[in-house]
Amino acid sequence: MTDILMVAIEALTAEDICDRQMGSNVLETAMGDPASWMTDVPKLMRYIYKNIEGVSTEPARHSLHSLLLLLTERCPREVVRSLLEISPTCDSAALAMWEVMISMPGTLWSVLTELRSVLQDLRLRKVFSCAMEDACISLLALLLRTDFGSEKFAALYKPKSFLRNPSWMMLSVVLESLITLSKAHMMEAAAATPVPPAGKLNGRLVLSGQSIFARVVFQRFTIRKLCFLQARKILVLLPDIMETMQDTNSDVKRKALLLFRNTMGHLDREEASPITLQLAEKLLPLFDEDPTPHISHADALAHRGLGVPVAEVPHPPPYQESSLVREFSISLFRDVMDTVVGRNKKMLRKTVKRVLVPLFLRMNDQSKSVAKASRDTLLDCAGFLEWRNLSTLVQTHQTHRIGECLLQQDRSRLEEQLCQSLLYVKDAQATLRLEAVRFTGLGARYLKNRSNKVEKLNEITKDDPELLLAHVCLLAPDEPQAYTARHAAR
Repeated sequence: MTDILMVAIEALTAEDICDRQMGSNVLETAMGDPASWMTDVPKLMRYIYKNIEGVSTEPARHSLHSLLLLLTERCPREVVRSLLEISPTCDSAALAMWEVMISMPGTLWSVLTELRSVLQDLRLRKVFSCAMEDACISLLALLLRTDFGSEKFAALYKPKSFLRNPSWMMLSVVLESLITLSKAHMMEAAAATPVPPAGKLNGRLVLSGQSIFARVVFQRFTIRKLCFLQARKILVLLPDIMETMQDTNSDVKRKALLLFRNTMGHLDREEASPITLQLAEKLLPLFDEDPTPHISHADALAHRGLGVPVAEVPHPPPYQESSLVREFSISLFRDVMDTVVGRNKKMLRKTVKRVLVPLFLRMNDQSKSVAKASRDTLLDCAGFLEWRNLSTLVQTHQTHRIGECLLQQDRSRLEEQLCQSLLYVKDAQATLRLEAVRFTGLGARYLKNRSNKVEKLNEITKDDPELLLAHVCLLAPDEPQAYTARHAAR
């Protein structure tokens, strides 16, 4: 049976859709009767490791991930130790497998428990190739302990701060674990929660409508309490994650943003307010996330001082990842405005004003989800600042008037707004470039001394006829031909 599964796993990498479907069907049938083939887990793990990076379609990937999760659920010890033996330095294929194995609450618990036992094994004394990474595993294991409160957790973590300078691969694993904890671990906890006793009639269990209601309320209360306690421990890690995510790739940034969103949802507004105020400042650069340059696994290992020549880390389509980072960061900023309270709300006003121009320009993003998130967040910014005119223009989709409204609403920030828009004049997206030129040209009309901004815009647009025409029409609407001739003569 193992040989048949190996053929099915390899079929998932085939170009022919029929072969891939055949592989998925075989795996689905086999997973219905796991006892017949769970006799050679190490061999199956090696074959999954060999093929996981070649599986490119979502249905095939789902089949392989389901198999790996089932193996992890039934045989966590063999699965974890096999993968450590296959790839002790955690190359790209192993990283993909670890992230699947920790993506579900039950398997996350099993994997971390087994990794911790490896650390305690006198013959091994390590999991990965670096003591810092092993410390991260111990840290995650402590997060799962309900008897280890946030104060004790903070006292242990803060003196060493393992997440200040991790390899991006370990940071990715840690974030994946924390996301799993922050969104789903409570469901298993609810299943194990003691409930009020039910009545019996003739030896049979009977739940009245009232007792069912009480049971549901009790479980929901317990779930919320566990979420809150877990989130308070994760909160200890967020400042370091916030700093680290600025210098990593788009995939890790996306995970960090998801973690922030999940964690904030479990905390009281008063407790979340200070960290969200810090987060607001860090989100603005992510609004303009560009495709991340490729980072090799060898480079990552060299960063850790290992210098092991191994395969390069796979990376998802760069535009897709970067657009997700833009969308998540913009949406998270909207959540931040809803979370801050008290004096933090007043302190946030300056940051909210700084995001207005980027949000306005991102309404022209070629990603529809980014454009929508930008519009929705700009609308909330208008409400936060109590700028009714801007709110009306956004609600009624009068995009052509929003730019002028921003320039007129706060004349004291005119220079800053134009400096922001100039950064977009050379954006990779044509729609953003054009809107940035329009906004900058329009804003230059309001400047008393506009020569510096005009010359800067002249320099940027001189090699792009479309941008030059838009620029000319804004700065010299009555004599575009004469202005173009003067500009060309320079």
